[in-house]
Amino acid sequence: MSALGQDRREEILQIATRLFYEHGFQSVGIRMIADEVGIQPSSLYYHFSSKEEILFQIALRATNDFVESLTETLQRSGDRVGSLKSIVRHYVKYFADHQLAQRVVERESRELSGIHRKEIRAAQRSYVDKLTDFVTEGTVEGRLNVRNPAIATRALLDMLNHFSRWFEPRPEMGINEFADLYAELIIDGLLGARSRS
Repeated sequence: MSALGQDRREEILQIATRLFYEHGFQSVGIRMIADEVGIQPSSLYYHFSSKEEILFQIALRATNDFVESLTETLQRSGDRVGSLKSIVRHYVKYFADHQLAQRVVERESRELSGIHRKEIRAAQRSYVDKLTDFVTEGTVEGRLNVRNPAIATRALLDMLNHFSRWFEPRPEMGINEFADLYAELIIDGLLGARSRS
């Protein structure tokens, strides 16, 4: 695909994300998306086979791009506490920057076809498994005080997945300061991080 085609595809995804967020997947039609982009509905089908395909690509990007951005950190050995704090900081900043897409995926994933839904869930499960292994290893090494790593990881993810519902940057605390504080609260508090002796 040409650079112009890639740019158009990106524009469609961004506009569709906003429309799905504002109106809900079921209330948005191909014509509405095409009108917002400024193209004919038939031209939109050059880039995507259906409205559901657009939603799938939004979900795939929101899941895979985020997971891939953390792959290197999750493969590290050594300072698990420091790595986990880096993961939390990255999570907070990523979700703040991609808030609409994350909300759309959370709310509208049920609209995906079976095969697409399975692919997204498989990617999400793979990430949860890797993070659980990371927390488990930190517990075995004595760096974390966690009785049940699987439940602790789910609690960690719950805190990360939903902070954007209530946090708003303000003069006394921007997103970077919040990311640092949240990393400290979760890793030191929830996971009972211990300093190296």
